[in-house]
Amino acid sequence: FELGLAQERSLGDRKINGSFLAAGEKFTTKLKNNNRNFVTGATGFNMQINKDVSAFVSYENAVSSQETRNDFNAGVSVKF
Repeated sequence: FELGLAQERSLGDRKINGSFLAAGEKFTTKLKNNNRNFVTGATGFNMQINKDVSAFVSYENAVSSQETRNDFNAGVSVKF
């Protein structure tokens, strides 16, 4: 089990210029000043199925006054 705090800081209200590689088309986008503080939590477990195969499951979340993020991951690892 994990519990923590995270801070996200942006560059402020700025414009960024760029272009698409394939077409060369130029564009401009504006960044918003969205500084946030999150409370984070995570839990998960690993299970050894046999000497060459294991599985895992994990859940993570982050909560701020502006948004909530939830992540669920599962997978299998095979040694060969």
